[in-house]
Amino acid sequence: MAPGIFVHFGKHENPDRSNLGDIANIGFIVGSEAVAVVDSGGSVSIGRELKNAIREVSSLPIRYVIITHIHPDHALGTPPFLDAKPEIVGHHRLPNAILQRGSFYVERSKEVLGDNEVETIVVPTLLVESETTIDLGQRKLLIRAHETAHTDNDLSVFDYNTKTLWLSDLLFIDRTPVVDGSATGWIKLLKSMRDANADLVIPGHGSVVRDWPSGGSKMLAYLENLVAAVRDMLQQGKSAGQALSIAESENSDGWLLFRDSHPRNVLKAYSELEWEWISRIWAVFEINQFTKLITANLYSINQIRHRICI
Repeated sequence: MAPGIFVHFGKHENPDRSNLGDIANIGFIVGSEAVAVVDSGGSVSIGRELKNAIREVSSLPIRYVIITHIHPDHALGTPPFLDAKPEIVGHHRLPNAILQRGSFYVERSKEVLGDNEVETIVVPTLLVESETTIDLGQRKLLIRAHETAHTDNDLSVFDYNTKTLWLSDLLFIDRTPVVDGSATGWIKLLKSMRDANADLVIPGHGSVVRDWPSGGSKMLAYLENLVAAVRDMLQQGKSAGQALSIAESENSDGWLLFRDSHPRNVLKAYSELEWEWISRIWAVFEINQFTKLITANLYSINQIRHRICI
């Protein structure tokens, strides 16, 4: 990819016992003194293979394991690294996400991958509130905690040496994006990152991008179209069930695993934007009520003035 940057590309598949959850882009960054893992993979076996790959390249200590968000395909491979006693780096909201959903993800993943492939989602030891910098020796990484987008606990990693921006699941290439946080928040975040000075961008799924920000334009368009379509459905008074039926018949526009992810994205966006729609209606109602109150009060004042004048 770039000097000291190593990426393993996951398969465009759903996790199962044949791929052992090897569906996400994971990898590591090597400095002069230490190594940082960026996402550990979707199972114990994948994490172990990643660790072996590191040892083929470097004997330096694995000082950090950065978990970019809670999803199992990025986080279940951490246990094989624990004997090295690394800092487990996560978003400050990641512990709560693990508390809320970790057990479900672990049990569900055991059903899909087998008990031997799943242990736990490791709780981070180093929390990122806004941003932090770690030093691997002649190589500094800027780790940023983002507002709700793909999830509510997304991290990105920027390597100053090579201008590599590791976006993980904040960017999907080829594979249909998965909205587990906020569609509107994700759009806002991607737009804010257009000016990122990155020569190489690593997505959570799909091939690397060397022409940022244009390389992320298709995904941004997908999210914008999703939000616009759901807002239109809400304006037409369509129910969530009707919105889902429409989603299931839509064209994939070349996105992989579209039938698996797009309908769920529509429902997620519907839930998010429904509150936005209700808030707008309520705001209009309150304005109308306020207008009526003012009108009534003005009428009363004018009546009083009229009587005084008489």
